[in-house]
Amino acid sequence: MKSETFSTVDNLTSIQLLMVKACLAKTKDEREYLVRLWEKEVVMDELDYGCFRLLPLFYHGNEQYGITTSHDKRLKIVYKYWWLKNQHLSNQLRVIHSAFADVGIESVVIKGASLKTFYDLGELRPMADFDLLIHPSDLDRAMKIIHAHDFKIVEKLAQYFDKRRDVFQYFNHAISCVHTKNDSQLDLHWRIGSHCSFSFTKDLWDHLDDYPLIPNARKPQLAYEIFMLVIHAIESKNRDNLNWIIDVAMINKTATGTYWQEARNLAVSEKKEDLFDYGCSLLISLGIEVPNPGEVKMPTGAIRTNEADRKDLGYRKTARYRFHNHRLFVNWMFPHANRFVKAFQLGKSIYYKYILRKNGYFLK
Repeated sequence: MKSETFSTVDNLTSIQLLMVKACLAKTKDEREYLVRLWEKEVVMDELDYGCFRLLPLFYHGNEQYGITTSHDKRLKIVYKYWWLKNQHLSNQLRVIHSAFADVGIESVVIKGASLKTFYDLGELRPMADFDLLIHPSDLDRAMKIIHAHDFKIVEKLAQYFDKRRDVFQYFNHAISCVHTKNDSQLDLHWRIGSHCSFSFTKDLWDHLDDYPLIPNARKPQLAYEIFMLVIHAIESKNRDNLNWIIDVAMINKTATGTYWQEARNLAVSEKKEDLFDYGCSLLISLGIEVPNPGEVKMPTGAIRTNEADRKDLGYRKTARYRFHNHRLFVNWMFPHANRFVKAFQLGKSIYYKYILRKNGYFLK
């Protein structure tokens, strides 16, 4: 059963929608009604990863209202799992941040570790990994420190990163590393993701606030957090991510000021207002108070052309869709460039993809 409300965004299921709405419910009666619908429909063994990450908040909210379900034993186990995982990742974050600081590498705490500070309890916002942003010029030194602390590059990325670093950094914003002893994952960023421009990341360094959970640590200012949160969710079509909706609700609950207008100004500057406005329209449909963008259309995103899709698409469509994706990439990454620069970057993008395929580095 598909959710009609979210049918145009990655086809979120009715289970996902029920969980989100239950977490957003303002009264016990409203929440209990949604929980009972969820309880009747859910198959616990078939829960997707997005729902799995939402379970701690879902279970905690039910407890606060005195709502019980037939799945509470399993929900409690999942809650403890995420509590333990968040504790462990938070400790790893402190260790790596401190190691960077000791040698003069500036780093910024971003994404989940930053967003959990808006929740009453950190474990209510599960983290699958932790993310740090550094200056590109510090990447080599940072990688040595990470290796010294038992992190290694994810195996399928290692050869690509080591042998064609120039190509990797052009197409990617971060490198994923895994701890060799406990499987903790660190994403080390030199640029903000979701195809944000290089200038956006540069500006972010001038707009930081204190990160309250680590001495002398920094995190992005709220307008930048909101912008990144909404753009990432819509650009990735909510894939494995329901938390962003709750993140926005928690930020609205605790923060004050003009951060929404400032965030939209960033979207305009990045020429991503179509993504931002669409995200706002989805949040409004769920009862979350954000600026009303009026009537908006679903933005045109990248089109999948992986091996499974190519069999159905055929050669011509695959080529056309790939060209579309290259143009989209260039327009997102270089929003203020003139047409000559964009034409050059388009050729560079196509050439780099050719290099990847030729050398066997292309990731399916």
